Amino acid sequence: MYELTGRASFTAKGKLKRQMQRTSTALVTNIAEGFQSRSTTTSRQFLGRAESAAGELRDQLFAALDAGYLTEEEFQGLQEQCAKCRAQISEYVEYLKNYSRPRSEMRPSLRP
Repeated sequence: MYELTGRASFTAKGKLKRQMQRTSTALVTNIAEGFQSRSTTTSRQFLGRAESAAGELRDQLFAALDAGYLTEEEFQGLQEQCAKCRAQISEYVEYLKNYSRPRSEMRPSLRP
């Protein structure tokens, strides 16, 4: 995203450029946070934010296309990447909703 928004067409309009950079960074950061989390609940929260960021980035791509910053071909390719990313995140969140650890992996009880 930084390579794309570094082009001269984006430089003229800094606000959209910065929004797209922040959104793409948030997407990647939230995926990383979700994978590093120790609980499935927290993982799902971070991955939900990442999924939202992917949707937000798709909307920003429409604005970039309308402003003439992207060609139709670039737009289509990036839309497909965002949709694929969002779908993969969504599938993983669904997996986590149904995930249950085997008893052998659960923490031992502190009760006597």
